[in-house]
Amino acid sequence: MPEVVAPLNAANTFTGVTINWNAVNNSQGYQLEIDTLATFSTPAKLRFTKDYISTSSANEDTEHSLNNLFFGQKYYWKVRAYINGDTSAWSATSLFSTFAIVTFVSPENGVLNLGTNGITLNWAAYEGVSQYQLQVDTTNLFNSPILINITKTYLGASSDSADTEHTIFADIENRTYFWRVRALSVNDASEWNSRWFSTGTNSFAIPETPALILPFNDETEVPTIMQFVWNSSLYANSYQLYVDENSDFTSPLVYTTTDTSRIVVILQPNQKYYWCVRAFNTPSIVSSWSQIKSFTTVTVFEGPNLLAPTFNENNVSLNADFDWEDIEDATSYIFSIDTSSDFSTQVLDTTEFSEYSTALNKGSKRYYWRVMAQRDTQNSIWSDVYEFKTESAASTFSAFNKPMVSIFPNPSSGTLFVSSEQLIQNIMVFDNAGKLMVDYNNSNAQKQLHLDLHTWATGTYFLIVKMNDGTEAKHNFFVKGN
Repeated sequence: MPEVVAPLNAANTFTGVTINWNAVNNSQGYQLEIDTLATFSTPAKLRFTKDYISTSSANEDTEHSLNNLFFGQKYYWKVRAYINGDTSAWSATSLFSTFAIVTFVSPENGVLNLGTNGITLNWAAYEGVSQYQLQVDTTNLFNSPILINITKTYLGASSDSADTEHTIFADIENRTYFWRVRALSVNDASEWNSRWFSTGTNSFAIPETPALILPFNDETEVPTIMQFVWNSSLYANSYQLYVDENSDFTSPLVYTTTDTSRIVVILQPNQKYYWCVRAFNTPSIVSSWSQIKSFTTVTVFEGPNLLAPTFNENNVSLNADFDWEDIEDATSYIFSIDTSSDFSTQVLDTTEFSEYSTALNKGSKRYYWRVMAQRDTQNSIWSDVYEFKTESAASTFSAFNKPMVSIFPNPSSGTLFVSSEQLIQNIMVFDNAGKLMVDYNNSNAQKQLHLDLHTWATGTYFLIVKMNDGTEAKHNFFVKGN
């Protein structure tokens, strides 16, 4: 049985590597297998046969050169000797990993006061690749109009060659520049490796990568109206949330917010979604993307049929009454109204009944409304959208007279989300006996909050939400104890 020699087990190598083993006397040749799984069972498995030369382990029959392997990939390999009609046992399986990135030489990361009259960027050679790609920009998004994009053809294993350096003329004083390099092979590209420097004393802070909180990874039965939550990142002034049905985010829903949460109301039922977040210090200084998490939305049922106001009804009273058909076993309904047909500025509220009343403040204005039913932790799809036009009246600042606050899911057995059109100042929750359960002052002046109900007893609770302008909204909600 042959013994593996090089690379050493668990070694790191370039994507071009020569593997070596000891000779086996009186064999007729060797069989070699390489794969990305230790079971040697993938379609990408490589298999080679080497004819026996002699008892020396220094001949070409006891080595094999591999080229154009994937970057940042683990590889397993083993070898055995054979004669006509028989083989030895396989050698011990050995592992090596290819380097994922190109390493830098100079300038050092974060160096200040570099001159504008020629700055040489240098990196270490990555043996066996085809090309290097260099980008230089004033944003770490590498997407500005002054982006420098350079390709260098691979010359050899030396880090002192022209292919591993490039001189730029940073003609802006006291400006931060970012640069990054990656290697290219015939069938793969390495990860980018990035650094920055300044032509003056101008420095900056890259935000920490956000950590995702809710929804949990692989969570199921997630409501179609969902509040996404992540942690606060050091040096972050805003965040960007991506939500997509595709894991490669080819068609994402994109949301930007200064909060560490964002309610998304257009998720489809029975659908798997992927989400991630990044943080911004400035529009041109951004963190890495968070990890990607996934979840699946609830299995839903048909929404209610709307009754009044009827579709395209005119001269609807500003003291509007809304009515819809009951849904069997529904525990509550989510009412949605907007002056925009795409509900981009919608106001939500929750009711236990198949009717709702509110005062509208815009006369001769077209409104759009819809309803979603809730059955324990399941939501229906949205009803059809009805539109109507109000009677004539003087317009005021807001389209609605009272603060609109939505809570969901209701009933709840885990987390209750509270969302308001106005800044929330205080939340109080009382149990059915009048005992104060929560008295929370919202010092951060947010419009969305959440309550952790995992340890709460089953029962009905009373919620009072006070806004910064002194107005209040009240709701009942039911907790299904755990």
